[in-house]
Amino acid sequence: MARKAVTITLYKSEQLYDIMNKTYLTGESRKTFNDDGTQANSEEIANMKASEDSGPQEQLLGSMKDAYNYLKVQLSDYIDETTVASNNELMDDTGNLLLTLSLPSNFNSASTDAIATKANAYIVNKSLAAWFILTAPKEAEVYEALAKENLKDLNEAINKRVRPTRTSV
Repeated sequence: MARKAVTITLYKSEQLYDIMNKTYLTGESRKTFNDDGTQANSEEIANMKASEDSGPQEQLLGSMKDAYNYLKVQLSDYIDETTVASNNELMDDTGNLLLTLSLPSNFNSASTDAIATKANAYIVNKSLAAWFILTAPKEAEVYEALAKENLKDLNEAINKRVRPTRTSV
């Protein structure tokens, strides 16, 4: 059966912006408390917006790469990739992420934008979960749940098909 190639580019700059914006808003808008009732480190959460500093940036890039690699495993039935070697380097300055999917020929191309949006959201939310594990563990659960929902929606978009049409004989 013929296949349809779908290529998705996820821009690192957009992911970083989404992550920094969400952590800033979370830190600013939520009063986070520890189990003993004392106020937690919401300032540290909010300061993630300054993630272009080397310390948080490296942690964040590692989390983004982990999320991307896990996403590729989850989509492995559709990934069109011949690479058989890898490394553990963090993403570099040009670290845009590329997903090349090989989908059935009756894949509904109208779902391509949904795939890109949900793949981006998945990586952002998985990265946020990894950050919040370090700074506010209760928040991490929220972002982990969002990432699972993104993955579910992503699979739904990938499985959209064009309805067959009857041909005249």
